[in-house]
Amino acid sequence: KYAEPRIAHRNLETLLAATLESTLLDVEGLGDEAGPAYQVLDELAALAQRAYAELVHETPGFVEYFKSSTPVSEIGALNIGSRPSSRKPTTSIADLRAIPWVLAWSQSRVMLPGWYGTGTAFQQWIADDETRLAVLQDLYR
Repeated sequence: KYAEPRIAHRNLETLLAATLESTLLDVEGLGDEAGPAYQVLDELAALAQRAYAELVHETPGFVEYFKSSTPVSEIGALNIGSRPSSRKPTTSIADLRAIPWVLAWSQSRVMLPGWYGTGTAFQQWIADDETRLAVLQDLYR
């Protein structure tokens, strides 16, 4: 991207324009409601992350399920990329690098890394409180 000056200039121009737009403009259209909206989203993200971590790191047999239901072994054997698929030669999910982790799930058509925990987060955050449901509906609109 940077070997040819014209292409480098265009790439940097695009990057700068996107940065300015995302930091200076109200691209979400939230106006003064941005702070409270982000607070809700941060709470939802924490709840979802907790559910995700519980599944991935605390569920007995999860590593075996992952290895048997995804092509992670085959991905690790491919001679692509400059790094091994795992940081250490262990069976720990925590030692697996991000790209093989997501690629393995994607090849199985399971979007677990991107979505697991979302439903739990919504359910826990709303918790039979109709006003909280209305807040999410409003944010959606």
